[in-house]
Amino acid sequence: MKKLKSIIILSFILLLSSSAFSQGIVVPNGTGAYGNMIYAGVGLVSPKQYDSKSNFVGSFGLGIGDPVKGLGFDLGSSMLNYSSSNMYNAGVKVHRYLAKGIYVAGGVENLLSFRSTGGRVRGITNVYLTFSQYLSQVTTSPLLSRFSYTLGAGNGRFANLSVLDSHYADGRKGTYAFGALACRLTNAISGHVEWSGTNMNSGISVNGKLFGFPFSIMCAATNLTSYSSDKFSFVGGVGTVYKLNDKPSEKEELLDKILENQEKEMLSKLLDNPQQDQSDSLQKLQDKVKELQNELDNCNKNKADLQDKLNKGNANNSNYNNADNVVNHQGDNVSKFDPKTRINSNVAAGYYVVIHSFRYEKQAIRATEIEKKKNVDSQILNNKTRKLYYVYTEYFKNLKEALKQSKVEREKGHVGTWVHIY
Repeated sequence: MKKLKSIIILSFILLLSSSAFSQGIVVPNGTGAYGNMIYAGVGLVSPKQYDSKSNFVGSFGLGIGDPVKGLGFDLGSSMLNYSSSNMYNAGVKVHRYLAKGIYVAGGVENLLSFRSTGGRVRGITNVYLTFSQYLSQVTTSPLLSRFSYTLGAGNGRFANLSVLDSHYADGRKGTYAFGALACRLTNAISGHVEWSGTNMNSGISVNGKLFGFPFSIMCAATNLTSYSSDKFSFVGGVGTVYKLNDKPSEKEELLDKILENQEKEMLSKLLDNPQQDQSDSLQKLQDKVKELQNELDNCNKNKADLQDKLNKGNANNSNYNNADNVVNHQGDNVSKFDPKTRINSNVAAGYYVVIHSFRYEKQAIRATEIEKKKNVDSQILNNKTRKLYYVYTEYFKNLKEALKQSKVEREKGHVGTWVHIY
């Protein structure tokens, strides 16, 4: 019996079995499923090596453990459709988050493999170790705002060409080592390029939500060089993930915000090390910090001016003792933001009772979803001048009424509530 070492097909099983986490196309990275997650995926490889037919793949798996406080365990299984039979595989990955966007993992692919016609398939097990890091830069655009890379090594498909390739490879072998690069192109789309140990691959991935469930779609071209295989193949697949305990947990929020926290670390390093060499991008970042500081100073001055006007110009001054919670942004470029369509529209002049402020769009959207679960109807303002998103609950044409509602919101638990004048 031929040993089934089709690099494209067996590699693609990995893609589907970790579709919600995969940064690459066919190489394993340092992340994985965790915390009682289940995932599933389907995909297509066309055409397969030295053939004109296509292969279909299905996968299912479970993630347990905590990679932040301990270890995460990704237990995956897959079904590969051949023309005459199906092959079933099972594997395991153990992964850990270290610090500063760094993940490490080790795993065994095809730990157990069986044919539907009977009998265990031997000789296709792969063992690997891999390291990944996610890097972010502070930017006003999602384009190129996040990068990641993976380095690893393994045996099996990373070290050996397929049986069919061996007839034409003139003694060539795989490199044992593999690697991948990825960068964000938009909020939902990322580009990928990688070396699998035997060939070069490139593609794009799309991530989003459908009916409340996250999904990931990958489209790629594999075997782009003549090092192995007789032609390049198209790889496409879609996967989703579901968390069994749907309640947000501290560790889940920590994992979700790891990359955003790196931006704060980068900013802190810049301020603590003024003597280090400055590239153009770092210099721009420092200039942005100064600009934000000036805006903060102006904001404080506006608040002080408003306090003075209220104290001097209103006989019922006691009704306005919350002026410290009033900010005048009448000169800013502010619009109303619809989280469903992501369209900005004109906003009416007046007084808005703001309960949250965020730097990132997705944080504001998440806040409105949380407030909705509390039966609080909230909307979003986009301050393009200050690059901030405000979540507000009420709009008034009268400052006195806005201040009263601001006090009500603070008593409800929104202790940071303030009034936005536009």
